Amino acid sequence: MLKLLKIAMAQMEVVPGHPDVNTATILRFIEEARAKGADVVIFPEMAVPGYFLGDTWEQSAFLRDCESYGRDIIAASKDITVMFGNVAIDWQKKNNDGRVRKYNAFFIARDGELIQPDNMPYPYTIKTLMPNYREFDDTRHFFSLQKLARELGTTPSKLLSPVTLKIRDDYYRVGCLLCEDGWSDDYEFAPFELLEEKEQLDFYVNISASPYTLGKNDKRNRVFGRQAREAGVPLFYVNCIGLQNNGKTVYTFDGSSTAYNESGHVVRTLPEYEEALTILPLMEPLLSAIGKDATLTGRTPLWRQIILVMTNSHTFTGYGFGMFWRDRQAVALLHTAFRSNSFMGTMTTGAHNVLLEYWLNVGLFGLASYFIALLASFRQMRKLERQNYIFCAAYMLWFMVMGWTERSMSTYEYQMVFLFLAMGVGSNKPRPVSRRRARLEKEAT
Repeated sequence: MLKLLKIAMAQMEVVPGHPDVNTATILRFIEEARAKGADVVIFPEMAVPGYFLGDTWEQSAFLRDCESYGRDIIAASKDITVMFGNVAIDWQKKNNDGRVRKYNAFFIARDGELIQPDNMPYPYTIKTLMPNYREFDDTRHFFSLQKLARELGTTPSKLLSPVTLKIRDDYYRVGCLLCEDGWSDDYEFAPFELLEEKEQLDFYVNISASPYTLGKNDKRNRVFGRQAREAGVPLFYVNCIGLQNNGKTVYTFDGSSTAYNESGHVVRTLPEYEEALTILPLMEPLLSAIGKDATLTGRTPLWRQIILVMTNSHTFTGYGFGMFWRDRQAVALLHTAFRSNSFMGTMTTGAHNVLLEYWLNVGLFGLASYFIALLASFRQMRKLERQNYIFCAAYMLWFMVMGWTERSMSTYEYQMVFLFLAMGVGSNKPRPVSRRRARLEKEAT
């Protein structure tokens, strides 16, 4: 059923303290996603207010603005499911410091209505784990799901529950996580594991406001890829971009929003530090039926990165035969995209696609020459006898199909190619002259 969904990931720049600007961006992306036929569009954590705001969180007027802009987003959800992060306020209750209670919340809206998680007392998912280290100061401002569970005399595992989406006539069960909820190694509770225990879900969504640190993206891929693999369903991680200031340091948010398939492989990664909207029509059941995942065992991220590299350098001339893989700087551009997806577990030394390998070697000029030679070969083969033509055409077709996911053949295999071609050509006999042609030639003389 999931293959019928078109899920859009909206990686946006979040401007802290400017819910008007952020809401305008969200509404623009909603319209774009709807125009492209998306069923679901996902925005980052705290997409409306921003994340690092300091004492701005304690200003009632600001909180009411965020609520108002949140209602605008909910109203814009006609014929599309909108997932977004915003601050949620319970004006009747207090935080531990006596100020109005605030939650870091995950909202889901469709057709102008909020969709409430199964066991939540509010129509939104509340963040369970509150980071309180380095740049984070969440416990000062927000009330966690753990505290709410204690207040209600229950446990986080009972409150934390999936959301049921009805899209057209189908139902989908979604596990909703907010940033730190997916990084639970050092916590008492693991929200992902609690959701996984509930029942089989259709997919997970982690909305985040995750600052960049060195090596962060590799760790994201390990953590979220493992979660998707263990659950056996896709996981969508959507992060924001931009700059935010916690009052002590300015932090960058790199985005790098990523979709993981049920095998834990990266299906799509959005560019760092750029706003982007990507729509993923999932094809898992079809590919699984032939023993493949959506990345073709890690190849598609590699191909996208090669295309990106080649459109920016050596586009027409290439790097020379075998020279790209000897250029450490060039290969380093591919390393991040492919390392966590490789079926070898380490960096590849080939494009795993014969056309991309030719492009790396000889550029677009050489690739054009290759196609010209290929067409000329097929024309020449038509002059062979029927059985020899079929033999050569089938062999070349096999070579082209194999080349779609592999870069080349070994030396031994090349020797076999030339041996079979030589046998085919050597056994060729001139086509017999037809009676009509013989008569015409006789009349001409």
